[in-house]
Formats: sequence, C-alpha cells, structure tokens
Amino acid sequence: MNSENTIQFEKLSARSKARARVSIRILPGVFLREILLIEGGNGYFIQWPERVGLSDSGNEIRFPLLGFTSDAIRLAWEKKILDLYQVWIQSLTS
Repeated sequence: MNSENTIQFEKLSARSKARARVSIRILPGVFLREILLIEGGNGYFIQWPERVGLSDSGNEIRFPLLGFTSDAIRLAWEKKILDLYQVWIQSLTS
C-alpha cells in the first residue's frame, strides 16, 4: 500500500460532530474486507488495494468517530464493510 491508497482522519474530540465518509467504487474481483481501518499515532487511516478505486458516487462508508474507543471504531468499520460486501454479493447474484 502506498500513500495514494491511504486516507488519514485526525483523532477527533468527543464534542466533534465530524463523520468520516469514503466512497468506494467496487470492481470485479475486489474483496471489501481488504479495505482496512488502521489506528496510527496521529489519527485513523483507511487503506485499500490498488484495484479499488475511490469514487464520488457509488457505495459510501460512513461511521461516527466521536467518543469511540479504537475497538468500537474498528467494530463499526467492520460492520460497514460486511454490509457493503453483502450488498455487492446480492448485486452479483441478481
């Protein structure tokens, strides 16, 4: 993964109303579980494989960062990935 495949979110205070929003363009052969949320020293990072494109439209991943522990953020992220993955599988079989 290189810096072009990384988005960083600053750590937010509990009073912040900010939400992280990432739009993912799903391409054939992409496994959404490969899109990772990683806690770094200065904030949270999202990394994705080169074959996953960012898009202004399409599937959106949103999750609140305010007042969450790292584990809670990670669980919320994994649930969003799972939800999107299920939608993607349904789109392939319909």
